[in-house]
Amino acid sequence: MSLTDDFVKKIELKILTGELKAGDKLPSLRMLAETYDVSRSVVNAAIIELQNKGYIETVPRKHNCVTDWKKRGTLAVLNGIIDNELYDTDFLNNMLEVRMQIECAAVKMAAERRTDADLADILQVINDEKLAVTIDQHAASDVSFHHTIVSASHNIVYPLLLKSFENMVLRFVTIFYQSNGDRETVFNQHKIIYNAILNRDAALAEATMQTLLSQGEEILRQFLK
Repeated sequence: MSLTDDFVKKIELKILTGELKAGDKLPSLRMLAETYDVSRSVVNAAIIELQNKGYIETVPRKHNCVTDWKKRGTLAVLNGIIDNELYDTDFLNNMLEVRMQIECAAVKMAAERRTDADLADILQVINDEKLAVTIDQHAASDVSFHHTIVSASHNIVYPLLLKSFENMVLRFVTIFYQSNGDRETVFNQHKIIYNAILNRDAALAEATMQTLLSQGEEILRQFLK
């Protein structure tokens, strides 16, 4: 990790944990460099990166201050929350809600727009899932299935959004299988979704995806209680 990346992560953590709050002024660049024992060039580069991520804003010729990152942050903030494991129940609910909306819309589009190459990709993932033995293999295949479906929507934004919290999804999918989630039911629902996309049955694909995600969410919430 570079000095700039390390500096960015330290400031990011202070902001996400509330040690630095929206509206707080950052120390001068000179003081930041002295406090963190880095050069001014490192601080300058880090400030630009923090601005691009939506953590801070600069008042010209005056100071840098923390923004309301919940309103003005970018997907980089989402990654910061997940990487630092700072999510709570509300965040989890928000993430599950967004995932439901993305995947139900995407699977419907996939049924309408899929190509032969998309079908081959989905079928390959299902075949890999059938051969999975360990919990980690099942979890990885599950996550891969959902990403492949979203990619088949041919909306390039959906896979990017889903990918942004993939690490968190993988963690919770693993919990699902560790909690004796019904692998056979999941696998059969994946096959139904594949056949619905194959037959361009958007309604069935969407309904099955909604059922699949709802079942997983229920088990996850029970575990987290």
